[in-house]
Amino acid sequence: MTRSKRMEKLVKLAQTDEKQAADKLANSRRELDDSALKLEAMKAHREEYLEMLRTQGEQSMGAAQMCDFRRFLQNLDSAISQLEQQLRVKDRLNEQHKTEWFSNHSRVNALDDIRSKYNHAEVRYAEGKVQTELDERYQHGMKDEEG
Repeated sequence: MTRSKRMEKLVKLAQTDEKQAADKLANSRRELDDSALKLEAMKAHREEYLEMLRTQGEQSMGAAQMCDFRRFLQNLDSAISQLEQQLRVKDRLNEQHKTEWFSNHSRVNALDDIRSKYNHAEVRYAEGKVQTELDERYQHGMKDEEG
């Protein structure tokens, strides 16, 4: 088996690793985007409730209703904080997956370049061998005509 054929097997293995890394990156990006949308929706929801408080005014609410409303806003704030934390974690994970994919992608390119160089060297060697055989035949043909 030639060096280029052996290298081709390595390239295929590296391509498999690259595809798996690309899939992980795509999944983590999707999760990151979904989390960002949820966070934005939660913040918008909170703003709607605050606007409702401003328009209705604190005076039109009873003390118990105001207490419930503030507790609800605290729960929303807590949920928003948790979502922000999850978003930061998912962002870091996405960056790790991006780095992993880039590393795999670079490896595939490097191995494929080496495979290509081996292949070109093998072709040049084969062409040189054919040329040598042709030269030898020509030399033998010339000697046969002289003799």
